[in-house]
Amino acid sequence: MKQNKTLKMVMIAVMMALHFILSRYFSISIGKNFSLSFAGLPVIMCGFMYGPAAGFISGFFGSFLSQILGPYGFTVTTVLWAMPAGVLGIITGAYASREKYVLKRTSMLIVILISNLIVTLLNTGVMVIDGTIFHYLNWASLIVAVPFRIISGVLRAVIYAAIIYPVISRIPAMRDFVIIAPSKRNNPAA
Repeated sequence: MKQNKTLKMVMIAVMMALHFILSRYFSISIGKNFSLSFAGLPVIMCGFMYGPAAGFISGFFGSFLSQILGPYGFTVTTVLWAMPAGVLGIITGAYASREKYVLKRTSMLIVILISNLIVTLLNTGVMVIDGTIFHYLNWASLIVAVPFRIISGVLRAVIYAAIIYPVISRIPAMRDFVIIAPSKRNNPAA
């Protein structure tokens, strides 16, 4: 039992570190209000493996570290900027927990899509709050950017869904925690 708790803590820390690295060093910025990052992938995997609390920890603290060690430092909105990544972990972890960690590919895709859209909307809300506090909010550019941000969230969700199944099914440490349920097509008994 202690070994499993230790492994769980190590895996959460690894996923948090991956989130930090992907958000800080492998994020593509396109303009002021738009970026493409795959930092959510380890958060989703952590939520799928260990549930909502672990997903939240990996997302929130990975994002928090990225904020305070990045160009912005610690500000009054740092915690708000870290919350959407934590929410991503909560949603995906709650789904996995509810399904007893036996995940179906179709419902995984739906959960990843919904959670990414929620995160996109939360990030946009935080941008409005931050822009209002620090006096940089431009409503016209924000209104123009929202559809592109939503498209980005959908695109990210599709890429995450395409990547997550092969990752979970090929990494032995992940297969110990998550079972991908066979689809009805592949299971003639169903």
